Parts: sequence; C-alpha cells; structure tokens
Amino acid sequence: MKMLKIFLLSIFFFSIPSVGCIYALEEGFYSTISFTIGEVAPREEVSHEPTHIEGEYTSEVLSHTKILAHLTMDSHRSRIFDRLTMLALPPFSQVDIGYYWYNYTPDEVNVETIRIPLSREHIPRGDMTQLLYENPNQEFKWGITHSDGPSKGGKYVDIEGVGLVQSDIDTGMDTGVIIESFTTKPSVVLDKWEIEVLNERLSKVTLYVKNITGEYLQDIWINYKDSVCKSIDLEGYSGYKQEVYKKCVVSEDSVNCGTIKIIDRNTKAHCIAYGSDWDNYLKPDSISVWNKIEGEWTIGAQFQPGRESLCLRRLPYAYRTEELIAEYNPPEPPPTQEEYWKDILGLELLPITSYQSGMKSFLRLIKPLFTDNLNTI
Repeated sequence: MKMLKIFLLSIFFFSIPSVGCIYALEEGFYSTISFTIGEVAPREEVSHEPTHIEGEYTSEVLSHTKILAHLTMDSHRSRIFDRLTMLALPPFSQVDIGYYWYNYTPDEVNVETIRIPLSREHIPRGDMTQLLYENPNQEFKWGITHSDGPSKGGKYVDIEGVGLVQSDIDTGMDTGVIIESFTTKPSVVLDKWEIEVLNERLSKVTLYVKNITGEYLQDIWINYKDSVCKSIDLEGYSGYKQEVYKKCVVSEDSVNCGTIKIIDRNTKAHCIAYGSDWDNYLKPDSISVWNKIEGEWTIGAQFQPGRESLCLRRLPYAYRTEELIAEYNPPEPPPTQEEYWKDILGLELLPITSYQSGMKSFLRLIKPLFTDNLNTI
C-alpha cells in the first residue's frame, strides 16, 4: 500500500506542467501580451448594462505587478488561454494591450517592433478590426508574418517596440507594461448629415446612418426626439437614409438641429487566437505576439489547449451623436429698384419721383451724374 502511494504521488508530480521554472529553460527571448480594461465608456454618454462587463482593469493588474510567469507555463512557451485574455465592453471604451517579456540570454536585446495579431488566419473566424478603431498613424494591415515558428497570415498592427532590454538571467523577470490602447467602436454610426433651412421655423434634415461592420444587424433603433423613432435592419456595411422636417435653432452663421440616439441591442464577439493541442506548437492561430529583433520576427508564447482566446465582445448599447451643426448663410434680401437698374446699366440713378408712359418718359428717368458737369453749347 505504501509503495502504491509513492507511485501515485510520482505520477501526480511529473504530470504537473512547468510554470516558469528557469532551470529547464533554453536560452532565448520569451514574451506574450494581455488584454485589460483601460476605461469603460461613461454611462451618461453610452448606455449599457454594467453587470455584463467582463475583464480585469489595467489599474488592478499593474498594482499586482504581473510578470510573464503569471501568464505562461511549459517554460514560458505555452500561453494560458484564460488569463487576461477575455473582455466584454460597450463602444467607446478603452482596451489596453499589455506586453510581458523575459530575456533569458546573457546579451542585451533590442525589441524594435511588436506585432499584435488582430484576426485569425481565416479572417471570418475572428476579426478584431470589426470592434476596434484604428489609432492615428497606426494602420491595421493584412499580410503573412514569417518567423522562427509557424508563418501566419491575417490582420495585424505594428507597435513600436520597448527598445533595448537587458539580460534578465541574474535579475529576474520585469513586470509587464502597457504598449498601446485602442477604442472599441459601435456597429452603427451617423455617417453624415445634410441640413437645408427652409425658413426660421422649419428645416429639412437628411440623415445617413451606416453599419460599419460586416454583420447583419437587426432591430437598430433611430430616435430623433419627436421627429422620428423607428427600427431598421442593416446588411453588413450598408446604409440607410432618413429625411426629417423639424424646427432647428438658427443663428446668424449656423444652424443646430440637435442630436440623434442610436440603439443597438445586438452583441458580437471576435477572438484572434485559437490554441494548439498540448505539446503541439505548430498551429499558426495559437501565436500571441511577434517580436522584431535584429530585423527578424520571433514568436512569443503560444496558446494551449485548443480553445479560443484573446477575445473581445461588443455589448448592447445606446448613445447620442454629437450635435448636428452646420454653417448657415442667410439669403440676401432682394435688391431695391434703384439697385436693380444700377446693376443692369452700371449708372448711378436719381430717385424716381414719377412715372410717365412712353419710351421718351422712361429715358427721362435716367440721368447720369456726369451730365451735370457738361457745358451747354
């Protein structure tokens, strides 16, 4: 019986995967990323259900000084699929990208660029660009990344690297840092609008609503105060035009037609990674990050087991657009009779005091001023 207990204990001990044990590590550079909540859109600006929000806040993660070992196992090659990888947020919230590394080499390493995958290799299976806005001067791209591991196609974004990284062999792991933030976007936007002022009491407002995702959206509500409140369905990337007649606030140089409210009860999730089976590091979709070091791409930790990871879900929401304000140039008043004839004849006219019939009488009304200075013969 005693030998059986020792045997079972031995099986249990050797079946535990290695979690950050540096003694068995091969020399190399190890890394991964995380998704955390930087900020949730204020409820006074975007209506949503707070209890449906999922994910950890960046402030909490930083206060616990997370390091690479908290997110990986199998000598930092395997990325744990459900740690700091799942978010559910309303539009106009902030997603922070955390970066974690361990330079287990005796040399300094220059991390020039960090490439973040934004889709699965087969893009329809997961496309984060459907849920995130591009940052200025930081384009979402598509292509194949060739690295020291599996090559992978799909969408990605390149972020400036952390630069020179000292050897961590004698000092231990550095804590993670936030390398970039992105804003979640709504599925439906007011793409443009046109305002035609008919008079001080009535304006014609033309609204162009657009689905900026590839999803088929049902039951989208457009609420424009008392003027219109209706539900529409939108095909992917399609638009809808609505004309409204309402009273707007007209000033000397502008017209303000208020805001519209857009309500979307649909929800959608996209995951950009799918794990490999245990002890298998060949699946391209399992790659969590690439690092450009000395001009070459090296892969970071790969997700295991075969499950979706690095996921973002857009929650149902409602929000008001910015005020619809346009420039307004009031029409000029019609010219007076004197101004009318002056424009036609190019002459300064004397006031007309009487009218007489006949061409002779008409010509008598026109008296150029220069005739007063002529000498009579």
